[in-house]
Amino acid sequence: MDTPTKAPTQINGNLNKGNAGEHYVCFDAWTKGRPTFLVPQQADHDLMMEGLRKDWLAIQVKSIGTQNIKNKPKLYAWSLLTGSGYRGKTKRRFSQETVIDIFAFVVLDIPEVLYYAARKITTTNKVTVHRDKFQEYTLERALLDCYEDID
Repeated sequence: MDTPTKAPTQINGNLNKGNAGEHYVCFDAWTKGRPTFLVPQQADHDLMMEGLRKDWLAIQVKSIGTQNIKNKPKLYAWSLLTGSGYRGKTKRRFSQETVIDIFAFVVLDIPEVLYYAARKITTTNKVTVHRDKFQEYTLERALLDCYEDID
C-alpha cells in the first residue's frame, strides 16, 4: 500500500500558505481581544470573528509570502479571487454582494496582517498596499468601517 508523502493541505503550496494565514489571523485577532474561529473548508469565507455588537463577522484571509514580491519589495498585492478550486470550491471574483465582512491580508514572512472592511473595497481583482501604509489597516479600523452608516 502506497503511503502519501504529503498531507492534502500540502499538495498545493497556495493552500498551505492559506492555512498558515488563517491560523495566524486567528492568533492575531485573539491577541487583540476578538474571538475568532476557523470555519469548514466548504464555507464561502475562512473565519468567523466576534464583532463589536457581539454579532459574527465573516472573514476572508488572503496570504502571500515575500517571495511573491521580489521586483517591488515595498509593494504588496493580494488577489481578491476567492475559492481555490480545491475540494469543490470554485474561483470567483469579489463583489459587494459577497458575504464577506472583512478581508485579512497576510504577509507570512514578516508576519503582518492588514484588515480591511469588505464594504470599503472598490475593486474586484486585487488590493495593493505600500509597506509604509500598513499601519493604516488595523483591526479596529476595519471593525468600525463594518458598522459605519448601519443602524
